[in-house]
Amino acid sequence: MSKYFVDYYDSSLEKWDRFVNRANNGTLFHSYAFLKYHGERFLKNEKSVAIYKGEQLFGVMPLGFFEENGKSIGKSPYGASYGGPVFLGPLSYSEASAVCQAIIAFAQRVGLDELRIVLPVASVHREYSETFCLALHENAFELQIRDISSLVPLNKPEEIVAGFKSRARNSMKKARGLGVEVLSRASLDEFWPLLMSTYEKHGTPPTHTYDELAYLTTKLSEKIYFDVARLDGVPVAGICYFVLTPEVNSSFYLAQDSQHQSSQALSLLVGEGLERCAVEGFKWFDFGTSSTGMVGRAPIFKFKESFGAVGLFRETYVWKNK
Repeated sequence: MSKYFVDYYDSSLEKWDRFVNRANNGTLFHSYAFLKYHGERFLKNEKSVAIYKGEQLFGVMPLGFFEENGKSIGKSPYGASYGGPVFLGPLSYSEASAVCQAIIAFAQRVGLDELRIVLPVASVHREYSETFCLALHENAFELQIRDISSLVPLNKPEEIVAGFKSRARNSMKKARGLGVEVLSRASLDEFWPLLMSTYEKHGTPPTHTYDELAYLTTKLSEKIYFDVARLDGVPVAGICYFVLTPEVNSSFYLAQDSQHQSSQALSLLVGEGLERCAVEGFKWFDFGTSSTGMVGRAPIFKFKESFGAVGLFRETYVWKNK
């Protein structure tokens, strides 16, 4: 029987990304093509690992080490929405158990006090299995957080709008009646003022700076891009798309000019975006989380559910070295 073990990844980033692209559950957030946008921010923290079955590369996991309150904390992801290990296919029970034990042995060997893993939602898996989650439970990982991500299942393009609730359809109709127009693949310069206006209202900065989004949309233009809605030629709402897998697209940012919120431009933008995603062959559209700290945000749920969104858990597991 082959032995499983975990060690620091020491091969090329190109090889890493090829593995992620082939993996059963690899996403944009697992790839170094994406993570490189951080530059030197996590240079001292980055400790990503490879999982081996004998001498064979069996899995990879982005990982960062951080000091918090006198403790050494391992985080997967670091600088992304979710991480955890990725594998070429769903694991058997024996494989999942052996991998978990190998991960813990590595964490103990390098002196981690805690290891936190945020797993991606089920929709990113080509073949979904929860056996690995059971193995986490059995090997002293605690399920600490379960937040809901709201996703729209994308059926045939002609059936998308039929899945919208009347609220969404009426909002789209109003926007069209006012003359709102949607521009696909808009520029960052059109999107950025809308993003800043949205976040200034919340009193927090966006996750990415202008320069970081410029880098991402230049290096990953087919996976990260913007749509905007215009009213009388002026941008009034925008979406920043992150293509997570060949079958899952997502909105990392939804933004709008609060002075034109009543135009329902954002609803039209979302509705037409969902139709286009279905035409392009995506199976799911991920709106992102609708709860924080396992507490739902009712207005957020209501908006997303008006477009047919359903809830899937995004789970955080924590192992503590006792």
